[in-house]
Amino acid sequence: MSFSSAFLNVNKNLYSAIEDEIFYNFVNFLQSLTPSLEIDPIYENIKASNMCFGVNAIWVYADGDRQLDFTHGVKKHFENFEKRLTGLVNLDITQDEAQNAIFLSLKAQILIDRRPKDYEVGAKISIFNQRILD
Repeated sequence: MSFSSAFLNVNKNLYSAIEDEIFYNFVNFLQSLTPSLEIDPIYENIKASNMCFGVNAIWVYADGDRQLDFTHGVKKHFENFEKRLTGLVNLDITQDEAQNAIFLSLKAQILIDRRPKDYEVGAKISIFNQRILD
């Protein structure tokens, strides 16, 4: 999935509430592979752009030794991309071996009318093809 197909062709009427927009970004973020470029930390805007959009391959999570690195990477990359999250509380990942999938649950705070609001979103994604499952 490309950045342009994920964000430039969106019918904004479908995603009017902030919560829906963040969910849409989260789902597309999980389905997109990052180019894994090393960007110097001084380039904050580039790190938050489509140059760093997406996650490393989901199948990496299945390797038990790299699960913590994967979880930390997803959390860090999504925090950099989605600036409306005021505080990322938790990112939980559980594996569903029967469906060869993982479930990612994100708990954070977002600002709505200048007040923090608890926000939780989750999605199940296939390890095989990195697509969201119903």
